[in-house]
Amino acid sequence: MLDEVISVVDRVQGTPRRRQNGYCLAPSQIACKSGVKVMAQTGDHRNLQRTVNMAGWFYFLIILSSLASLAFLGGKYTVMGDGQATVLKMAQQAWLVRINIVYEVFMFSAVIVLAVCLYEILKPVDQVLARVAMLFRVGEAILGYLTVFCTLAVLLLVKGQLEANRVDPLAITFYDLRDIAYLLLMVCISLGTIIFFWLFYKARYLPRAVSLWGVIGFSIMLLASILRLLEIEAGNTVNAVAAAIVIPFELFVGLWLVMKGITVDEMKS
Repeated sequence: MLDEVISVVDRVQGTPRRRQNGYCLAPSQIACKSGVKVMAQTGDHRNLQRTVNMAGWFYFLIILSSLASLAFLGGKYTVMGDGQATVLKMAQQAWLVRINIVYEVFMFSAVIVLAVCLYEILKPVDQVLARVAMLFRVGEAILGYLTVFCTLAVLLLVKGQLEANRVDPLAITFYDLRDIAYLLLMVCISLGTIIFFWLFYKARYLPRAVSLWGVIGFSIMLLASILRLLEIEAGNTVNAVAAAIVIPFELFVGLWLVMKGITVDEMKS
């Protein structure tokens, strides 16, 4: 009886209604519900793009600050291929080493934030692979903290022992351990980045050429790191080639994520 009354009223008023869960919804109510859904989706997209922008800033600032650190801090006391000479210079310029240590602690912490941001962006594509990539990048940061510890150990061991240009052999051991941890760190960053940008390629969040640039560049970096771990001389040459590819890539992709974000229209739900 109630349904018949409602039907008559609708015909008189010219306002068709939709039945949902036993209740009749007027057109204004239907529009309201649709609007809420659209607003929710828009909010999700905005939050995701904020995460994308944050990842871009961290990408850009990490690589830019790393280059500055190499030029103005670490490069001032590093003698390539000579651990003893490097340790001696570290003792002579301990203040530079300490400044670089502070920077590296912040930088490796930023790597963890970047890894989480990339995971949040890419988990809709493949949650398992995105988590594996994140763990590799977090592993990179943990190994980075280990290199910081080794650097501090070197400073403590050589303090006040600079006579006759000789240093504590244990200090050289810690420096060598730092080098090994750094190469393992490069393996982790390479594997994590290869997986992340394979997911970017798969999802078409970025132009595919950009994603392939990252995958190829860090594949060469991975090869270089393995060769250097095995103490194969060609590793240094391959590493130089990889650096020439990945440094511009990280600067470029950081700026891209900040300025353009990802292709929302093709995002996977």
